[in-house]
Amino acid sequence: MAKLHFNHNPLMPAISGAATRTMSSFVTQSLANLSWSCSKLDFVDHPLLESIAGAALALMSQEKPFMTQELASMAWAFSLRLVSHEPLLAAISSASIRRMTEFGSQEVANTAWAFAKSDLMNQPLLTALSAAARASLAHFRHEELASIVWTSGTIAAEGLCAMPVTRGVTADATSQFAALSLSSIVRRLATACAHGGRLTPRGPVASVLELTQ
Repeated sequence: MAKLHFNHNPLMPAISGAATRTMSSFVTQSLANLSWSCSKLDFVDHPLLESIAGAALALMSQEKPFMTQELASMAWAFSLRLVSHEPLLAAISSASIRRMTEFGSQEVANTAWAFAKSDLMNQPLLTALSAAARASLAHFRHEELASIVWTSGTIAAEGLCAMPVTRGVTADATSQFAALSLSSIVRRLATACAHGGRLTPRGPVASVLELTQ
C-alpha cells in the first residue's frame, strides 16, 4: 500500500490496532517496514509509533542487531513526520556510529537527513557520517548528494561542522549531475537558510559550484 501511495482510512487504523496488540512478536525488519509505511502514507498514530519505538528499543537492549538499512529507515520514518522519539533516535545514533563502515550511500544520506531534520544531530554521529560520506561520495546518487547538501546547510545553524560534499567526486559522477539535481539542491539550501542556516564561501554552495564546473 505504501509503495502505491494508497491510504485506505478504515484499513490503516485496523492495521494499527492489530500491530499494537502483537508488537512484541515483531522482528527488526517488521518494525522498520511498518514505521516506513506509516510515514510514507502520512499516517501518524502516536500510540502505534510509541509501540514501535518501545519494541525497537527492547530488541536493541537484547543485542538483536538491526540491519543498517533498517536503522536508517527507522530514523528517516520517525523524522519525516516530525515525530521525535529521542530515546529511539539516541539508540539508532549509537548503533549507527558503531556500524558506520557498513553503511551504503543511501543509508548515510537518509541518516544524515533524519538527524538534521529532527534537530538531534550530535557531533560523534556527524563525524562518523562525514567519514563515511567522504569515503564513498563518488557513488552517491543525485538525490543523496542533495540530502547531504541540505544536511550541511541545516546543521550549520546548530553550530556543528558542515559535512563534506564533493571531495573525491569522480569525473563520471560530475558528468551525471543533472539540472534536476541542481534545482533540488538549490531548493534544499533555500530551506536550510530559511531555518537559520548560513552559506559560506567554503560551505555547500562552493561544493556545488565545484561539482558543476
